[in-house]
Amino acid sequence: IATAAFALFLIGLQTAAMHVVGGGRFSVGLAFPCIVYLGMHATNIEGAVGAAAVGYLMDIAAGGPKGRLTFFAVLTFLAVRMIGAAVDTKSGVGAILVTMLCALSAGLGALGLQQLVRPNDFGPEAALFLRIFIEALLTGLVAPLVFAGMKWINGYFEKEETGLLR
Repeated sequence: IATAAFALFLIGLQTAAMHVVGGGRFSVGLAFPCIVYLGMHATNIEGAVGAAAVGYLMDIAAGGPKGRLTFFAVLTFLAVRMIGAAVDTKSGVGAILVTMLCALSAGLGALGLQQLVRPNDFGPEAALFLRIFIEALLTGLVAPLVFAGMKWINGYFEKEETGLLR
């Protein structure tokens, strides 16, 4: 619930800032790093439910078909889990690169899924690919700030067990 509330705050901040920064020509997925953070630090059930909740909030904010971003949010959670098994994703640069890669994959995947149901007459313009790439790049660059916010929020809910050495 705390992750969803934080993601809702970030979505509101993103919506307000989108008009000021860039004039709406590009956006930054502020809530997307929350999903990557869940993939790196949350348990399986907590992370999957949190990713679905954040994805659903992104669906509502986007105003598009419901379930598309939820699907990609849960898929991103699973991808971060699999990538994390092979590579150190918790380091600073690794987390940024994983966030950029997942944001780019989710953007291109959503575009590809939309093309499957769209008539063949209409295709994406080259500027749309550039916009997806810029959004993925900017999302990765703001990821450390979002990760710090998620870590701060999780600090309130993790119980310290006495007698354990860290």
